Amino acid sequence: PLTISKSIFTQNSALNGSLIHIESNTTTISDVEFVKNVISEDIIFVSSDAELMERDICGFDNEAVNDSCDGIAELVSGSLCKEGECELNCSSLMPCQAPSCFDDWEQLTRRMDKSVGGESFVLCPGSSLLLGNDGSPLRISESDIVVSCGSDGTLENQCLIIGGELQVLIDGAASGVRFEGVTFSSSKKVSIAAFGGSEASATFDGCEFSGHSGDAVVAIINNDEGTGALQDGMMIEKPTDAAMGVSINSCIFKENVIDFSPVVNVGGQVKVNETTFVSNIGLGGSGAVTSFFDSPLSVVSSCFLENQGNSSGAILLIQDKIDSFVQENNFGEDNVVSVGDCINVVLAKPSGSFISCYTFDSIECRSGAISPTISPGMPIAVPTSLPSPRKCYGEDNWETFFTDVRDSMGNEVFTLCEGLSIDIEDMESKGLAPLMIKESGVTIECAAPSTCLLSGGSSHIVLSGSIQDVAVTGLTLVDASESSIAGTLERPSSVEFELCDWIDNKGATVV
Repeated sequence: PLTISKSIFTQNSALNGSLIHIESNTTTISDVEFVKNVISEDIIFVSSDAELMERDICGFDNEAVNDSCDGIAELVSGSLCKEGECELNCSSLMPCQAPSCFDDWEQLTRRMDKSVGGESFVLCPGSSLLLGNDGSPLRISESDIVVSCGSDGTLENQCLIIGGELQVLIDGAASGVRFEGVTFSSSKKVSIAAFGGSEASATFDGCEFSGHSGDAVVAIINNDEGTGALQDGMMIEKPTDAAMGVSINSCIFKENVIDFSPVVNVGGQVKVNETTFVSNIGLGGSGAVTSFFDSPLSVVSSCFLENQGNSSGAILLIQDKIDSFVQENNFGEDNVVSVGDCINVVLAKPSGSFISCYTFDSIECRSGAISPTISPGMPIAVPTSLPSPRKCYGEDNWETFFTDVRDSMGNEVFTLCEGLSIDIEDMESKGLAPLMIKESGVTIECAAPSTCLLSGGSSHIVLSGSIQDVAVTGLTLVDASESSIAGTLERPSSVEFELCDWIDNKGATVV
């Protein structure tokens, strides 16, 4: 028996058959979406000797060539196929409906790509949406989009967007974009790329940004080329066109280690209200906010605690005059600067020459946005990576991993390290691939689902014998030339694949 659940089939091409071919036995398919696939026969083919138990199957934008069935094709009992033509009953798939809340990154990005604006996207309370190293960002190109953590959009609902190089891209003229109560963590280049033009606008209410690295956490710049302007460090050439407006209200920036500054404004209109910056490091700019070229910047009732910056511990203005900067009721404590002795607000010319130093005017923190896990004056260790749940195998000990799995006596868990990337074709030439599972109770898991990549080769995993309770979790399996998952199983056998992605595989079949 085969069970497929909570899965997405997207952008696959079945050139000489169906996406799923059921020849015998009972197959259960539930909560599965079929999106933008190209098929020469059917999405699902069911032989007269087989039974399909299905519920919550939907699809859209699938292309059926040769007048084939764009849904479920069931072979009529007792009919014969002549010259490739069979008597089939074809039932189309129901169109997919948006879920009440999102807990899967790919599902969220796919829905966002379809949006025409004026729509709300609720993240499921307690959810962790993982991007992985190659995860596509959430691209927002339409206006009046709201993304909230839970229906009430609060941090207490604990919705986490984690990993990836770029997490959110706002471009074009998208206005009225809003994020409420979302926690953004551990991006490696930019968390929020606010790259829209002067007509665009976005607001972040009650959000948290923590554990990021790369160029910036929030970058505001009019950039039609996407992330191109950030490729070789932060771009500081004066833009020809104004950038979008961004408001940051009652948010927390903590424990980010950034090459330039957590918030970078190049030509946009930025307002920071009642927001706390604590224990951030800006290696090339400031510990909190840097603004270029007289870009309008307003910072009100915000707190800057224990931040470290190269040229300013808190705010750096790289411009000729102070007129475009407004500050009121801000508080700073224990911030550190590497160059000079101006800790809070530095005004410097684009040429780099120092102009003026300014202080904050409040004697107490009024933001009300201090994280409950952070207290002023408390030493904080800045994490450099996410912890793995157990000892893991990486590229450097792949041979050990291969032999441990091959020689396993069963009932063992093998964990691949986050970010692992293995060229299976190269390993096949060394006799170290494909992975061979021959015993029951074997689990292969990725420490951070969707970040472990096995690419190329004829097959990624070969199964054999009568094996039960085998599980493969969180792997991304790419570009196999024959079958990604292959082998011959004997009855009884049971194998479960969970949170796996199959991309760009070729040959007769994927599984």
